[in-house]
Amino acid sequence: MIEAIEVILCGIGICAVIIVLITALADAVKTRNAEKRERQKQLKTVMELLESISEDLSEMKSILEYK
Repeated sequence: MIEAIEVILCGIGICAVIIVLITALADAVKTRNAEKRERQKQLKTVMELLESISEDLSEMKSILEYK
């Protein structure tokens, strides 16, 4: 009887460890995805700034060529 209780408690412990590991993995994936989205936003901002700079440089070039 005591051995059966020990086996049941061991099984519950193993299930608890598995649940904790799955939860940790899910949190890691969620964090990674959030970081990826943030990097994509930053990259989009940088690309917009570069496009703006390119337009400004084109305007300056045309002004200099006109003179």
